[in-house]
Amino acid sequence: NVSKRQLKDHENYDQWYKTLKTNLLKLTESCCESYDERYDKPYFATHAYLEFEDSLIGREIGKLTSRGIALDIGCATGRIALRLAEEFKGVVGYDLSPHMIRQAELKLQNNQNLSSVVTFKQTDLEDGIPELDNSVSLVVMNLGTASDLRNIVGVLKEVDRVLEPGGKFFFSFYNKEALVYRWDFIPWHIGLAAEINTHKDCLDVHSGNKLFSIYARPYTTEEVRSLFHGDLLVDKIYTYPTVSSILPNEFFENQSEVKESIIKIDHLLSDSNMGAYIAVTGSKKECLMIIIHGAIFKEVFIKKASFISLTIN
Repeated sequence: NVSKRQLKDHENYDQWYKTLKTNLLKLTESCCESYDERYDKPYFATHAYLEFEDSLIGREIGKLTSRGIALDIGCATGRIALRLAEEFKGVVGYDLSPHMIRQAELKLQNNQNLSSVVTFKQTDLEDGIPELDNSVSLVVMNLGTASDLRNIVGVLKEVDRVLEPGGKFFFSFYNKEALVYRWDFIPWHIGLAAEINTHKDCLDVHSGNKLFSIYARPYTTEEVRSLFHGDLLVDKIYTYPTVSSILPNEFFENQSEVKESIIKIDHLLSDSNMGAYIAVTGSKKECLMIIIHGAIFKEVFIKKASFISLTIN
């Protein structure tokens, strides 16, 4: 039985989540045109993480035997989707924000050769993924997007449904155990474009003179592993970046050798639980289907029966 207090708390939480979702739409409206610049070179640690993601996604693509449809969930301005277009027959980018989708479509207009391959759709994925069962070769949710969804369990069930057997996935979460969040205060501007508020399950983002709080729940690596059920098999869990996420962003300006050294260290630490993001790679369990006709079926059956007889004797 649910008490009135519990019901009230649940209603308040639902309203709070709706508010944060509205904040997300307001934020994307205000920053969609400058989004790519914000999440790229100005922030060294974030830029390094995006390159780390790209290498992992590329590795997973290389393992695929089928490259039909790829999904970029939480596609923002379409950076990943447009890159996937070079590897797949079709790519669909989904995002909650119509402003991000509009920006992604503007990019697509500048890449006319990809217009027959890539489609962008404004969709709330917590309501389901509008794709057929077992029809998708790859699913990507990058840059902490998996932490932005309250109903990530439901989304993963949908991914399990649409991903074809043997299909690959890549998911990215914010890391609750990250080194950068083990201090309550760091007295300098770090190299991450956005930081999680581990106390409120939200991301505090500055845009101009405004502060937007949007939903983002951090997870531990073990919590992330426990989210994957059914036929979704986790292959590897990484965390990245560690050292570069706590250093002053100015530390890396015009320091190419320092950048290379720190990146090497962060790669060595990617098997730890200290990186700012959790990156998960894996695949959907493959089903072995054997079709046997006529005499072949009888031969196999007879051999199996003989084996059983010998075992009993």
